[in-house]
Amino acid sequence: MGENMDVSRSNAGVSKALLVGLLAMPYCAVNAATYFSDNFNDNYTDTNLWVNAHYGGPTATEQNGRVEFVIPADSQGAPNPFDPAITPLSQFGTSYTTIDTYAGNFDVSVDYSFLVWPENNGVRFSLGIGTVSQNAAIQMVSFSSNDSASWSGSTGNHILMGSNTTGIEGLSAVSAQAGSLRLIRVGNSVYGYYLGQDNQWVQIAVIAAPSGEVKIGFGIFSENGVFNDQAVSVACDNFSVQSYTASSVPDAPSILEGMGVLSLLAFSRWKNRQ
Repeated sequence: MGENMDVSRSNAGVSKALLVGLLAMPYCAVNAATYFSDNFNDNYTDTNLWVNAHYGGPTATEQNGRVEFVIPADSQGAPNPFDPAITPLSQFGTSYTTIDTYAGNFDVSVDYSFLVWPENNGVRFSLGIGTVSQNAAIQMVSFSSNDSASWSGSTGNHILMGSNTTGIEGLSAVSAQAGSLRLIRVGNSVYGYYLGQDNQWVQIAVIAAPSGEVKIGFGIFSENGVFNDQAVSVACDNFSVQSYTASSVPDAPSILEGMGVLSLLAFSRWKNRQ
């Protein structure tokens, strides 16, 4: 069930953007001192809170108290129904993007679990922020044998950060099949983390942050020629975004640093499921 706390909205117009594979549809702004969370326990997509974009075969369904993203084995690239001009047209995917936009410094995280995740499947799971012209994301990736030459066919999962201005940063191998991804925007920088096996946040990279009011989205995507034609399913839970008030962001923040009540509850729920 979604929670909106002390939300201040203003008309920010309508535009569209691709957040490294995630569709954004800016609508209204949220006061930086407020926060929003969703544990998806209501088992339906609340269209007052989320835009569910899906094209080329993938689907997203709220069920079992979470969002379950599925890419069928026969998925094919298709025009994005929300903006056919978005390229490449070979891409396909499914995502949840916030209706609201967020300004100032903030801390966003989401839990994930790979339900069906074959080796070298060619799919990316992404948590991203952005506007029509700027974006940044942290991604968990299973590279296929047809992926970019420098990591083509690399076994296991990898994590990275990227944007439309910086390219790929912080590429690292990871073994996690479940956990959390996290982005912290402070000033002109965005810091990316994943929750390591020791239940501590591990920093991946720091890259230039999209400025101003941004959308936040998460989902899975791939494209023709990279996808390994195997079904993939990822579950997401305990989405949380809130103002970030710490004076600085350390290289490896503790679980408590810079996190409010909602993020702590989300982490607690994730930890209890392990």
